[in-house]
Amino acid sequence: MSATVVQRGDEYDYNIVFVQNDTNAAAVALDRGGLLVASSVDTAFRIKGATDGAAKKLARQMVPAPR
Repeated sequence: MSATVVQRGDEYDYNIVFVQNDTNAAAVALDRGGLLVASSVDTAFRIKGATDGAAKKLARQMVPAPR
C-alpha cells in the first residue's frame, strides 16, 4: 500500500487520522463519506513507538494478507 498526501478538496480513497499523547497513539481510516474503515490503538514507553505501532496495526487491517 502506498500513501499520497493530497490537498484539501482533491480526490482520495481514505482519510487517515492520527492522535497521540505521551505514551498512546491511535489511527483511524475513514472513507470518502466519513465512515470508519479501520482503527487501531497502541501504547509504548515513548510516543514514537506508540505511533509506529498504531500505524502498522492500521496498515495490517487495511491490506489483505497474501494467501
